[in-house]
This record gives sequence, structure tokens and C-alpha cells, in this order.
Amino acid sequence: MEYRKVDQGGYMPVSGTSIEGLEAGSYELRYAGTDMSNPSPAILIVVPDGTKQEQNPPSSAEVKAVNVSAAGAKDGKITGVSPVMEYRQLGVDAGSWNAITGTEVTGLGNGIYEVRFKETATHYASQSLTVVISNPVINPKPTETPPSMDAPVSVTTPSPVPENIKVEGNWIKIVALKDGYQNR
Repeated sequence: MEYRKVDQGGYMPVSGTSIEGLEAGSYELRYAGTDMSNPSPAILIVVPDGTKQEQNPPSSAEVKAVNVSAAGAKDGKITGVSPVMEYRQLGVDAGSWNAITGTEVTGLGNGIYEVRFKETATHYASQSLTVVISNPVINPKPTETPPSMDAPVSVTTPSPVPENIKVEGNWIKIVALKDGYQNR
């Protein structure tokens, strides 16, 4: 094998199984040509400058939670993700990040989850985006509204009206005589 820094002259042979002491930049690596064959096509390898960069968290416009179908179910999911991301559930396993292998994470229960971009050779892991998988919303049956205490009530008074019952507007007064005294 042989390598060279892109646009910097001829190839240098690789001795052993690794190349060490490279400065930051782009390099081409290929199998060297022989008397019987031409060199292989080169592959491009980028050696970072050693300074990792920050990356923005995933977008809440893309990453979404899908609620479970019933309390206790494990059919919730996170959509809009990719293999360059990872997730974890807050709580007991808050320290363990799980790799994402597709465009959604399935088989999740209700809870609070964090999603972030993974750390790479050139970037730190991003800040996380929080998504919440909830139990389904159960709409209670409407209850009857109790009658208002201020609502008019129709009252039928007997005819003839006894002496101790007096109807005054919307009120009924019952006057009782006890031991010669009148209670009102």
C-alpha cells in the first residue's frame, strides 16, 4: 500500500499495518502498482485537525414521539431519526445511550426520552432533544349538569291555601304556630 497527502506529490510506501504521525488534512490511500498490475483506485481519508466541533441538536420539527396505544403498552415510537443519532429514556437507564439503526425507534413504553447526534471523530455529541411518549388520552363520558340553585322551580300550591302557607313572589313562607308563638 502507499499514501500521499492530496495534491502534494508522489506516493510514499506504507510499512506495517498503520500510518502514524500524519498531520491534519486529506490523504489518498491505494494499493501500489506492480510489474503485473496498475495501482488500485485511491480512497480518500480525512485526518481531523484534532479540534472537535459542536453540532446542533436534532430538530423538533423532524423528530417526533408517537404515543402508546394503551396504558402499559410498549408500542410507542420515536420517528424522524437516523443512524447518526442515539437515544435514551430518562430515569433508571439515564446513563445508557442506545444506537439508532433506522429511521424510527419502536417498542417503547410511555416516558421521557432524549435524542441526540452521536459523537464522531470530528464532532462532539450534540445537546439532546427531549420527546415524550404518553399514554393515550381517554375522554371521560360527559356528566349531566346539575340544576342550578338559582333556577326557577314551579310550585303548585293547594287551593284553598292553608292559613299557615303564604306565597310571596317566588317565595313560599310557612308559618307555624307553636305554643302560641309564631315562627317565621
